[in-house]
Amino acid sequence: MDNGLPDTQLNSGSSTLNGLESLFGRFNYAYKNKYLLEANVRKDASSRFAKGYRSATFPSFSLGWVVSEEGF
Repeated sequence: MDNGLPDTQLNSGSSTLNGLESLFGRFNYAYKNKYLLEANVRKDASSRFAKGYRSATFPSFSLGWVVSEEGF
């Protein structure tokens, strides 16, 4: 890029160096195959964000109940 005679040059270009990193973890648990738990955690980091704010952690969880496994 940016190559050729200046009076006939029709192309241009630039480059940047960026970094991105992500980590992900998951935990599943089932008690008697009817009570369910799932927990997740994700950590993201990016060089595009401002210094001091380049990474964040995002936790989540969910609960489930399999009603068809109940005895009533």
